[in-house]
Amino acid sequence: VLTCSTYNILHKLKLSSIPIIIPMIISGRKTFHLVSLPLSTYAFIFAGFSFADNNANPPSHSSALHSSFNVKMGRGSNVHKRNTILTQSIDDSTNACENTKEEKDPYLPKIIVFDLDDCLLFPEAHELSGMPSQPVEGPLDPNNPSTSPLGTVGMRVPSRRRGGYDLDGEVVELYPGARLALRELATNPRYRHVEIAVASTSLEPSYSRAALRGIEVIPDVSVMDMISYSQIGRSGKLTSRKTSHFRMIHEESGGVPYEEMLFFDDCNWQDHVGDLRRSLGVMGVRTPNGLQLEEFHRGLEKFRAEKQS
Repeated sequence: VLTCSTYNILHKLKLSSIPIIIPMIISGRKTFHLVSLPLSTYAFIFAGFSFADNNANPPSHSSALHSSFNVKMGRGSNVHKRNTILTQSIDDSTNACENTKEEKDPYLPKIIVFDLDDCLLFPEAHELSGMPSQPVEGPLDPNNPSTSPLGTVGMRVPSRRRGGYDLDGEVVELYPGARLALRELATNPRYRHVEIAVASTSLEPSYSRAALRGIEVIPDVSVMDMISYSQIGRSGKLTSRKTSHFRMIHEESGGVPYEEMLFFDDCNWQDHVGDLRRSLGVMGVRTPNGLQLEEFHRGLEKFRAEKQS
């Protein structure tokens, strides 16, 4: 039962619309349709039925409406943001009710870990002349640039003079395949139980984090918003070997087994994929030319095949 107090809560959350299950009788058969109506529509409903606040008896079981907003609270609001997007990515069809009950896929990794330099991002952070702090706008969907919503597709280092010459600021961007893979992770409900991490030996961790915070994957969701565990650099407990990064991810995740992780790394300077496989049992995929969407899918299939064997 939707009440005025429910409306006030949703209004405070700044939700523009909410889904609702509508029963219908079609050709003598009872069916259910999941539709999304503007929140303003409910203002008229609540105005006429304000007595529901005092008289409504909530159901003893969770409704489909509640389930659609039952997002996983991750490590901070960033992961909550990604999972809100995933829970709202349910098709508006007669099968929508069944989609909300989708079972967790046992053959997906629990954590997908990405390298940064030359895997997700280019150029490498240490090649930049300064902090990437200026947003660069462009189409967020590389497959449909003419119809894609615009957003921050890169972070620019402010222009400066060097040796008497004006230098255009360098721009940090996602590889096209990396952008497509992250968009898939951000919007496809099959990945809602998969956490995302980064493991990087970046020589300029602050530059790397600035790029992750600024670059958007989908509107209002940055790369950093999608990350549950971030291990960047080679100081403190982190070394030039990524076994140190994965031990920290293992610890922070509450002990997710290394065999439940999938890693993507360019391996152009050091074979981190081979080292992690031998040392910790982490499955990995090499991405020498930056992450390609085909490599992302091949990694998932490789992981599935090993789990099924």
